[in-house]
This record gives sequence, C-alpha cells and structure tokens, in this order.
Amino acid sequence: MQVGRCFVDAIEVGDRLRSIDSKKVAALAESIAAIGLQQPISVWSPDYDTLDLVAGWHRVEAVKKLGWEEIDCVFVDMDFLTRQLWEIDENLMRAELGPGEVAQHTARRAEVVRQKVELLKLSKTKPDRSQNANKGQGEFVEETAKATGKSRSTVRRDKERGEKIPVDVIGKITGTGLDKGTYLDKLKKLSHDEQRVKVDRDLREIELKEIERSKKEALELEGWKPRNIKREFKKDHERVATRMETLGLTDEDFVQVDKWSKSLKLTSEKDKWENQALDLHEKGEPLKVALRQTKGVHNIELARVKEEQDKREAERERHYAEQEEHEWKTRDPLEHFAEYLLDELIINQHPSCYPVLIRHLNNSKHLALLKAVEKMKAEWDAEAA
Repeated sequence: MQVGRCFVDAIEVGDRLRSIDSKKVAALAESIAAIGLQQPISVWSPDYDTLDLVAGWHRVEAVKKLGWEEIDCVFVDMDFLTRQLWEIDENLMRAELGPGEVAQHTARRAEVVRQKVELLKLSKTKPDRSQNANKGQGEFVEETAKATGKSRSTVRRDKERGEKIPVDVIGKITGTGLDKGTYLDKLKKLSHDEQRVKVDRDLREIELKEIERSKKEALELEGWKPRNIKREFKKDHERVATRMETLGLTDEDFVQVDKWSKSLKLTSEKDKWENQALDLHEKGEPLKVALRQTKGVHNIELARVKEEQDKREAERERHYAEQEEHEWKTRDPLEHFAEYLLDELIINQHPSCYPVLIRHLNNSKHLALLKAVEKMKAEWDAEAA
C-alpha cells in the first residue's frame, strides 16, 4: 500500500453495497471542514487512466460538497474480491449500518470468501486459513468476528439473516421503521415471496400512519385538539382502565383497546370481554394477540346468542300463526263474509257490495264498523257530486 493524493473528479465509484446517505455526507462535510480528513479513502489504480474507489464513498461526497479538488488516499494492490472484502469490513467496522445492511454485508462477506477459496482451489494454491469458509461456518464466523470486532453470535446471526432475506427486500426496509433485528428474524422464517408481500404491506401501513400523523399535526396548528382517548375510555370503562394502567399499558394501547371494544357486538358485556383480553395479556400474550383471541371467543358466543334469538323469533312466529289460525277457525262465518265485502268495497271499489255490507252490519254487532262504512260512503258521494 502507498499513501498519496488523488483528484476527486477522477475517482470512479462503481457499484457499491451501500447507498449514499445525504445526512451522513452533510455531517462528514461539517466535521472535515472543522478538523480535516482523519481517515484517507482507499483506491485501486492498475494504470494511469483508472482510479477505482475501494472504500470511502461518503468521504468522497463530503469533500465534493466542500469543493475540494484533491483528497488523501491509500493506493492498494488487490484483486477484485479482496477489494470487496476491504469495503465490507470497513463498512462493518466504521459505518453506521442498520440491521438490514449489516446482514447484507455479512452474507456478502461469506459469499466473497467462498469465491476466493474456489479460485484458490482452481489455481491449485493452498487456501489461506482465514479465507477457508468451506471448513465450516464456525471458522468463518471466528475470522469475521476478528476482522470486524463483533462477537461470534452476532456474526452468525447476521449471516443467517442476510442469506435468508433477498437483497431487494433488505433494500426496501433499509432506513425505515422496519429496519430492526426482531423484524428481520420474523422475515427470515418466510419464503421470499411471502417476505416481499409482508414488507410491502407493512411499509404501506407505516406510510398511512405517517399521513395520519401529518394530518393531525396540521389540524393542531389550526387550533384543533385531538381526542383524549385514554380519558374517554376511563370515563366509560373505569375499572378496566384502572387495570390497564396497573399493567403499564401505553396511550397507544388504550387507543387499540378502545377501537377493539367498539367492534364488539355484545355491547352489554364489554367489560367482561375487555377483562378476558387483559387476563391473556397478563399471562404473557402480546396485547394484539390477546385481543384477537378474545374476539374469536366473543364471535363464537355472538353466534350462539344469535342462534337462540332466531329460535325465539321462530317460536314467536309459530305461536302467532297458531293463534291466528285458531281465531280464524272460531270466528262467526258472517264476520268472514263482512270482511270479504269490505275488501271488495274498499280495495276493488265494487259499489254493488255496499247495500249488502250495510244490511249485514245492521244485523250484526259491528256498530262501530257500520258507522265507519257509512262515513266513508258519505265522503265518496260528496266527491262524486
């Protein structure tokens, strides 16, 4: 290796494992302007016309931002795979990588080491011990831990994540709220297609939450005050709310339980279902899982209650039908005849039925109906006149 200086504009960046972080570039530019460049970049120059960057892309962008024409550099004499290892190890040791990028770099390091071993085998050269990934994962993990300053368990975990999660999936979650180790561990258990579907769905949820948060901030600037869900929930469910506070649930948990509670159909027993969900949560189930399981039991009970209501309604309808049939069978036949004449008179407007109906009603006890019919007839005669 040789230390020197090179023109910034002559440096070819090429394909990189990391994408550029504008905030990191701005912070580096501010630091370099104050105390100078503390760590030279690494470049490879096989001839006078080629100057390829090995490591230090953010430093290059930072000095460009400052308007520098030259930069301190270390000229390295390495093959392509070794240069990749140099870039990977420097990023793992120095860069502020998220869990996704760390996993991607670690898996790529394992692949580069494997390729170097294969090339050495083809050249009939005995592989160097530190590069022999084929002797087992344990030895590779040991060497990588030494090279990067990480623990063996961390290297093993990051390697597994990077191997089981595709590069395009890691690229989507890098720099987002999903770029967490726990989320990567859940992803690696899924197939690649399932991973892509899950990431797209979860990123969409984050986007919608961000839109909602922006709307809320805009409304607050206009003087609008958001609802205090926690206070409202405590007012309607005092005992349950007290228990939730005892369990240490957050304001977001109160919002989640309030929304879930409003979705219950058995409204007369809401406290019962809320306490049942909190029982599960207290036994160790995550709140979201506890709510989902309780909602399932609630739906079974709801189906049973609805079935009983349907049975009672059917029984009531049967009783009404039997009562109506009984009344029909026990009525005076003259009443049936009166109803028939009245229908013909009112519905079908047959005036010839009127004299017969009046005579029949005069001979029966339907005095009120008789008066109603006579009044209706008087109204019709007045309209006709």
